[in-house]
Amino acid sequence: MGVRGLATLVDDNKHILLSDHKLHDTRVIIDGSNLYHFLYYHYKVQVQYGGDYDHYAVKCKKFFKTLKKCNIEAYVVFDGGYDPDDRKLATVLDRMVNRRQKVGQICARGRGCILPLLAYETFCHVLRELDIPHVSCKYEADNEIAVLAHRWKCPVLSNDSDFFVYSMDGGFVPLDYMNLTLCVYNKQTEEASILEKSHQLVDEECLYIPVKYYHYEMFVKHFRKDDRHVILPLFATLTGNDYVDTSALANFYSSIHVPKNPSKKGFRFNAQTHMLAVLYWLDNIESAEKAIQMVLEHIASHKRDSVKEMLTKSFDGYCCIEKFTDFEIDQFLTCRKNVSDSDHRSTEVRDSGACIVPEMVDFSGCRVPDWFTEKLRRCEVTGLFLQNVTVNHRVILNCQIEVIREKSAFACSRELRSIVYGIVMKTSKMVTCESKTTNKDLRTNCIEEYDREFTNTKKYYVEPVFSVVYGGIEKALPSLEEVPTSRIEECKAILMAALKVGPDFGIIKNNSTQFILGVLSYWVRNAEPKVTESHLSSVILGMIMIHIRALKWLNNGHHMGGEPVVPELLADVVEAVQGSSEQAVDKFMKHLEKHMSKSEQSSKHLHDVRLIHGLSQLQSCLVDALYLNQVLLLPVSVPSPGALLNCSFVCNMVRDLESRRKPDCYLEEMLTKNSPLHSLFALWKGAVVTCCKSKVNDIHQFSFDVKIAECVQSKKKGKKCKKAKKEKTRMDDGDVEMHTSEDTLFKKDVSDVLVNCDVNNKFAMLDIIS
Repeated sequence: MGVRGLATLVDDNKHILLSDHKLHDTRVIIDGSNLYHFLYYHYKVQVQYGGDYDHYAVKCKKFFKTLKKCNIEAYVVFDGGYDPDDRKLATVLDRMVNRRQKVGQICARGRGCILPLLAYETFCHVLRELDIPHVSCKYEADNEIAVLAHRWKCPVLSNDSDFFVYSMDGGFVPLDYMNLTLCVYNKQTEEASILEKSHQLVDEECLYIPVKYYHYEMFVKHFRKDDRHVILPLFATLTGNDYVDTSALANFYSSIHVPKNPSKKGFRFNAQTHMLAVLYWLDNIESAEKAIQMVLEHIASHKRDSVKEMLTKSFDGYCCIEKFTDFEIDQFLTCRKNVSDSDHRSTEVRDSGACIVPEMVDFSGCRVPDWFTEKLRRCEVTGLFLQNVTVNHRVILNCQIEVIREKSAFACSRELRSIVYGIVMKTSKMVTCESKTTNKDLRTNCIEEYDREFTNTKKYYVEPVFSVVYGGIEKALPSLEEVPTSRIEECKAILMAALKVGPDFGIIKNNSTQFILGVLSYWVRNAEPKVTESHLSSVILGMIMIHIRALKWLNNGHHMGGEPVVPELLADVVEAVQGSSEQAVDKFMKHLEKHMSKSEQSSKHLHDVRLIHGLSQLQSCLVDALYLNQVLLLPVSVPSPGALLNCSFVCNMVRDLESRRKPDCYLEEMLTKNSPLHSLFALWKGAVVTCCKSKVNDIHQFSFDVKIAECVQSKKKGKKCKKAKKEKTRMDDGDVEMHTSEDTLFKKDVSDVLVNCDVNNKFAMLDIIS
């Protein structure tokens, strides 16, 4: 949840509340949803161009290998979907708006940071590669993490301020206070120092990570009450969190105050006034029940019941950690088996009966198939998207780094999502849509998507698709119950049909490569504004470059100790690299070296921002294709985004190619014409272009039109672009109005708007491009 202002209060008083600690030889429970954000920001991985996932994957591996060197056993626990009670919906939508504002600042000034779209998938791939035990909870993981840490008596690693509140015997290590520099400690001399590369450990020495450690007793000892276990839960509840609306407590706050002679003189207070007043008010409280009753005396009588329920739920959520609220996570983690690629379609419970995951029901109250629930818990299916689709019929699409004046990058892949929705909803109870329907009826028939419409948040109701066409034959989609009994070939055909890749795409033999090139083809056809040939060439070059670097990294032994972890790579790229001479590979990498370094993004270059927008659309297509692959039980094995995409490199490469009069000649020279690398590049690019020609007659004409639209031609063409842009904006504004929800978050009402994702209608404009 997060307690507003509590982290600041602890930070202001770290000399009292935090102690120095050597972290080693222990289990740790890691808040996974917090950690994968933290690592991206901590290691300062480039984000201005949309995400450098290869660098991010390396940093994630470095973190876990640092823990392993200190004999620290990591267990990662993720949040699941959003709770169906909608208590956090307003908070989530507020964060969606804040993220969109950050995107505007990044595009305008090139500064700022938001987590890229594919960071979660990249992080989970690292956990699987390193065989780190991990699990996803049903909803928020805070309570389950606290229970597990309390049971194992080991610390929690997170930046969530809720962990300052829980009574956990093992304590809490805030991620912001971890110094990830390895140190060595001599147990006999009690001397500590930074580990030198040449240092050889002796028996009396151990490696450790310097951290700041928190224990709840450090906080509550400043209170005079005997029953100190209720102090922090009450404090967190009355000062406000994601579930407690502080505006409802305004009269209570006005009735309390900070004393003139503070009793806690050792504390430094830079926090909000109402927080300090609550802190001192709690000194005189006899019990939690009495405290809540005293608060309710300041609440209007007609609101007391709802406020009491809100406060009680929040308080109990902090106190009731003596038992698991979801399932036996400790047994699930410790008896977890590593699943090989050959049995990823198995739907049987692989562990002992104690590890069976409890059932889950969908939006219509029907039981979700056990195989799907288990894979949600094992993070083999992305819960934040697919569980929300199944249970809530609602998804939140957070803005990427994109041109706010254009359509959302997620509009590009809406059809792919509608196919996912069709599989999930096929067995759900459907109602007939009449002229007047309630939001509940619409959500029964459709999935409610919150997405960006220019600078506003907009609610779409997206209809599911229940069939696809492949090889001229219409194929019905399986339901979730039917997926495990469907043949792999059938599921793969559905996946390729969704990407609009026909059987003639068989010139590409590798299934993983077929999938990746299918995503590229889908992206090229559906991106708006249209992407260029340089975009396509640069993305393919980037994949080859990342594979070469990964192979060299392994061959040179730069695997940070222990056994080298071989990342999942595309077999045909590996074959092409190994079949090329060392001289040709070095020549290729030397050409690319200048594009691997960071370059400054300027708000003066509109072309740069539009280039990034195109890559955001690619990421939307890739992540939705990954979700479809997951819900079909992985008919195709797909490498991590860390083996596929470095957006900074792609942007630099696009600029270079577009600055050259004859980019094709340059590519031939760079790749060494007729070498295995050049042949692979030509095969891949040719397959995508051929696939796109079914919708676009000439990809070069396609690219030329885009360059005009991006205003990088003459001033005369720039004026035409501006005029066309104004016309387009007027048309877009007239198409769909803003939706008004019950909590008045939006301005206009279009509750009857349905988005039909039939590609033949939605992208019909592509058919007339010549």
